[in-house]
Amino acid sequence: DRGVFTDYNVTFYPVIYRICPDRILERVFTSETEAQLYQKVLDCQAGLSIEEQVDLGDIRIDPSTRSLVIGQYQKVTGLEVMDLQGRTVQRSGAATRSIIDLGELRTGVYLFRILTAGGPVVKRLFLN
Repeated sequence: DRGVFTDYNVTFYPVIYRICPDRILERVFTSETEAQLYQKVLDCQAGLSIEEQVDLGDIRIDPSTRSLVIGQYQKVTGLEVMDLQGRTVQRSGAATRSIIDLGELRTGVYLFRILTAGGPVVKRLFLN
């Protein structure tokens, strides 16, 4: 599958990308030294602040209803469901109840980016 070549507009290789947790993407030149590459990794991490993670209570998939259950749903300001290629496959605003329907999604592993006033909470869960 050459999909990654299309996704990242790769026209030659070898090629190295730095992908930071804040979704910043940068093409890195293969001529850079090991020290320069290491510094790029440190720079990527420096952009992150370590905050206490928001407690959303129990977050799980209910297989009988194919839904996401969030214990402290009152704290949720938005939700993004992403496949493992990073594509958003479902999005919703503030949660009005603890159960969010996922019936349209296929079976597989998804990343759930739950947005709160205290910052995002990301969970990787399997939908059966």
